[in-house]
Amino acid sequence: MMREKFNFEPIDNLVERRMRQQMSQTEFWGQFGITQSSGSGYESGKKAPVQANVLMSRKNQNFSFKPIKNLFAIRVKNGMNQTEFWGQFKIPQSTGSRYESGERPVPKYITALVRLAYPDVK
Repeated sequence: MMREKFNFEPIDNLVERRMRQQMSQTEFWGQFGITQSSGSGYESGKKAPVQANVLMSRKNQNFSFKPIKNLFAIRVKNGMNQTEFWGQFKIPQSTGSRYESGERPVPKYITALVRLAYPDVK
């Protein structure tokens, strides 16, 4: 089971937050595994992925974006079906299935979330 509950609430004033930290878009968004171009869109009003909000709500924390080799094994080890496992990260079962099969690459911010929830993941 996931070791902690995440707050998926949106983060307000993204530009203000980045400017207070005196960071470029590349630096600011890169720390969350998000590209500069996507971050620019979020600052312009495009809705940021709820999973990224979790990372942005954690101040001064370094995240590991190292790819996870076997998401299926993590899920099974924790006794969950795809709906349960991926649902805790607000990800549809069908998308999670594509991540597990390698059909779709796992975004870096999702990798970081899984590693936060399951710190023993290799």
